[in-house]
Amino acid sequence: MRRELKRVPLDFSWPLGLKWHGYVNTFYKACPRCRDRDTEATTFMYHWAKELITESSIDRGDPDSQAALLLLIKRLADIPDDARIDPLRDVTPWDITSEIIRGAGLDPEHWGYCTLCDGTGVDPAVRDNYDAWLPTEPPEGPGYQLWDRCIEAPLSPIFDTLQALCKWASRYATVYAEVKTTVEGWERLLK
Repeated sequence: MRRELKRVPLDFSWPLGLKWHGYVNTFYKACPRCRDRDTEATTFMYHWAKELITESSIDRGDPDSQAALLLLIKRLADIPDDARIDPLRDVTPWDITSEIIRGAGLDPEHWGYCTLCDGTGVDPAVRDNYDAWLPTEPPEGPGYQLWDRCIEAPLSPIFDTLQALCKWASRYATVYAEVKTTVEGWERLLK
C-alpha cells in the first residue's frame, strides 16, 4: 500500500506533499558521463525516431507509405520481407527500440549502461559516502499523520486520534490513485 501511518509530534511541521529531508541522500551527485550523455535533445530524437517508425504512415491511409513503412519495420525487427504481419500488433516497441540502437552501432543489451558509474547514475567520487548514507525518520510523537510511501511525504494534517485521521482521510485522501475508502476501511489499513 502506498499510504502509511506515521506517529509524529503534535506540533511537527513539515509541508504536505514535500519529501521529508531525512529521506534525501545529500551525497548524491550525478555521474558526469551519464549526465553529459543523456540530454533532452538525444532523448527527444530517440522518441521522435521510434514514433516516426511505428506510427507515422500507418494511420494516414497512403498505401505506398504504408507498404514502405511495413518493409522498414520488418527489416528493423529482423522479420522476413515476405512474412505477413500487423506492425502495430506483431512488433513490440522493444523490437524497434533495439533495432534503432543496433542501427546506431551499439549493443542493445548494454546500451545505456555506463561503465564509469556501473549503471548507478552516481558520481564515483561520492559513491562511498552515497552508499554509506542512512535515512532519518521524522521525529516520533503522539500525533497521527498519513504519509505517502512513494513520494515519502506527509499527506494529512496531524491528528490527536487515529479515528480523527481516518475521518479526514475518508473525505480527502485516496488509498491508491483515485480509490477512496470509508472511515472503517482506513482504520483497517492503518492499524
